[in-house]
Amino acid sequence: MVAAATGAKPGTVRGWLSGRSEPSGASAERLIELAEMIKRLALVLRPESIPVWLQRPILALDDETHRADRSWRVPQGREVDR
Repeated sequence: MVAAATGAKPGTVRGWLSGRSEPSGASAERLIELAEMIKRLALVLRPESIPVWLQRPILALDDETHRADRSWRVPQGREVDR
């Protein structure tokens, strides 16, 4: 899931987790966004529900998921509660 959410290849994520490399650029920014999103979700969801929520289509995102190849930003003209 981290690879899909950050746009990195699975082998790259394995390198991050093992300490052989560190995320940089857009992948690092996505990883920070993902970590913040998980932190906020943990306030309202059970931990085992977070991966499920992250993979579900979200109406505010025009029924898209949180994958890196799609924007996590709210589409223009849409309003969501913060």
